Amino acid sequence: MSKRPAEASQPGHRKKRQAHSKGQIKNYKSSVGGIPLRRAIDGPGIWAMTVKGKEKQATNELYEIIESISDRLWPKPPPTTETVPEDDEEDDEDEDIEKQLAKELSDINKPKMKDTTDRRIAICPTDTACVIYIATKPPIDPVEVVLRHMGQVAETGISGTRALVRLVPASGICAANMPAITLLATELFTKAFGGEDVEPKKYKIELRIRSHKVLAKDDVIKAIAQCVPSDKGHTVNLTNQDTTILVELFKGICTISVVPEYEKYKRFNVVQIVQEEQKKKGEQDADGSSRVAQTALVKS
Repeated sequence: MSKRPAEASQPGHRKKRQAHSKGQIKNYKSSVGGIPLRRAIDGPGIWAMTVKGKEKQATNELYEIIESISDRLWPKPPPTTETVPEDDEEDDEDEDIEKQLAKELSDINKPKMKDTTDRRIAICPTDTACVIYIATKPPIDPVEVVLRHMGQVAETGISGTRALVRLVPASGICAANMPAITLLATELFTKAFGGEDVEPKKYKIELRIRSHKVLAKDDVIKAIAQCVPSDKGHTVNLTNQDTTILVELFKGICTISVVPEYEKYKRFNVVQIVQEEQKKKGEQDADGSSRVAQTALVKS
């Protein structure tokens, strides 16, 4: 009976093979339902807080929201097809067939690589309960996607989702260190708070920290506040702001966005928006029933 080579059964041999396998993993390591799955959180996108144990369902729900709104606001360009001119020369027919066969054989022998360069939406693993992140590519604007969805939920009183609780857009992302954070904030605030036509804003900084113990909350808020242009009349207002700076510190990264109507839409909590709309509807129905009863009493 033949025996396997001794080195194949040694732990060191397995470790070497595993390490080599890990080195082959690319940025997009796999996909979920055809959606690219990245190795780490990268690029602008949308955070979502979810019902515990329903992260996978929430991921599908958030993807559908982003895709639906993006297809309306930023339609994907139609796929281009290459046309091959026909060869009318009969003398070249045999040569063309040989070239075609050679090309097909070459394509078969090439390693199959899935093209994801045109994908605009990608799932990013967080390895954290109740927290998911989906990255987006331009022209998709995460802030606009969230505002559109919140407006739709408030208008209809229906969230259309079961596992999503709260959304947080991320216009930019950087490493979780002060130089990178202030650089990103300055870049984003140039557009949001700068410019000749920008009116003075009342703003608040909303910072959440998860799985991060390096930077102190107060230090980050102070550093970000100093990035707001000081010559435009912008003021801090913690109770009646019209603009909110959303900052998420998560492990080794930081995301920032500048949003309007944050308090109006219950801090982008879809569950609370639905509850509020249902409460209003119940009060309206009660008022209607009361008026009907009073009218009946008057007539009697």
